Amino acid sequence: MAKGPTIQERMKSIRRIGLIGSGNVATALGRAWLEHGIEIVACYNRKQSPLSWNSDLQPLASPRHFPSTLDAILVATSDDSVFEIIGRLPAGPLVVHFSGALPLPTRPGGAIWPIQSIRKESHSAGSTFPLVLNATDDEAQQLLMPFAQKIASQLHSLSDIERKAAHLAAVFASNFSNHSLSIAQALAAKSRLPWSTFEPLIQTILEQGTLGASFNQQTGPALRREEHVLQAHREALNSNPEWLSVYEAMTASIQGMHEQPAQNDSNSDTSYEHDS
Repeated sequence: MAKGPTIQERMKSIRRIGLIGSGNVATALGRAWLEHGIEIVACYNRKQSPLSWNSDLQPLASPRHFPSTLDAILVATSDDSVFEIIGRLPAGPLVVHFSGALPLPTRPGGAIWPIQSIRKESHSAGSTFPLVLNATDDEAQQLLMPFAQKIASQLHSLSDIERKAAHLAAVFASNFSNHSLSIAQALAAKSRLPWSTFEPLIQTILEQGTLGASFNQQTGPALRREEHVLQAHREALNSNPEWLSVYEAMTASIQGMHEQPAQNDSNSDTSYEHDS
């Protein structure tokens, strides 16, 4: 029995796409591809509302109604709904989702994950994004690579395992760091110090983090095993059990990662006075 045409034989490049979603990623990346000559032929979103940036394009009633002749369908929705929607799409087009953590589609396509937090209002003409590309197969890779490059400031081709590891790294670097700062801001509000007082401290941590030197930058009572200080902090956090849990987990993690205090974080008076 003769084999049917390959994906690449059916399309030389990705030019005509469908877009699912109307949130931050769908808006910012969809507009960016539109600016680079990609034609958005059809769209769908659960609110059934026209795209704010392409109001002439009326949403379809169902994902099943996307034309099967499209080159690709982009699923820019919450992770919880991605595969339910993919299951309702017509056969034919490549399928792409934008999650860093989900498995690849079970049909030809891939994942294009933006390595940054994206907001609709932050998009401007000519915007580009650092992207990770993880394709289902070599044919999809060869088609998705130039498609992603159109809007990429950086483009990294990763395996499924590598993409998921990178996503977890991003959660720690961005989401958890931001939450730690939110707790710090709430605690600082109880003191007489303005938050701007902490700016040099935060700036140093951010600069060293950007350089990839965070391990050697670690200081503090957890690293120095100062149990009297740690206990005082625990008592101060008793009224906020969630924050106390974070404090305990962070303390244990620091001590587990650093079996011995760093040489530049000794118990000398100078170190004790100036290190956090």
